[in-house]
This record gives sequence, C-alpha cells and structure tokens, in this order.
Amino acid sequence: MSEQSGITIAEALSTADRLLLARYTSLQRHFLLRLLYMDAVRHSAEAEGELDDERRRLLDRAIYGAWRDCADEGVGNEAKLVLKTGYD
Repeated sequence: MSEQSGITIAEALSTADRLLLARYTSLQRHFLLRLLYMDAVRHSAEAEGELDDERRRLLDRAIYGAWRDCADEGVGNEAKLVLKTGYD
C-alpha cells in the first residue's frame, strides 16, 4: 500500500479481474498490476486535488513506462484496456 494514496492492489482488483489475471505469466501480471496501481494512484490524487503539474507529469511518465513494459511482454492490448477503463 502506498502511504500517499492509501490504495492497495487488492482494492483495485475485482474478483473477476483476479481470476482473469491467472492466465498470464508472472511477469505479465506484475506489469499489468503495476500499471493498474499507478492508474489508481493518479485517479485518487486527481479526486483529492493533490496532483500539481509536476506530479502529474512524473506520474504520466511512470504510467507510460509501465505501459511500455506491458507492451514489451505481449500484453499491450490489456494495458490499453486498463488505461481506458481506469480504476473505479
């Protein structure tokens, strides 16, 4: 859990999401979960008004890097879906 965001990976995943992740390799799951977590942190910070321009730029770069890692591991479409649907 991040002390700043207060969001855990478990909170960001529904039961269906957890079952679907079982079909991926451990490395693919790692990158997808990291992307999901960073997206959740971004949405949480935006909702709380804690995201200034510098933080947004840094977080966007981290999210892009995580997305590239997903694409390199063959789960780029899933990564796009994570970013499109976001964290609810």
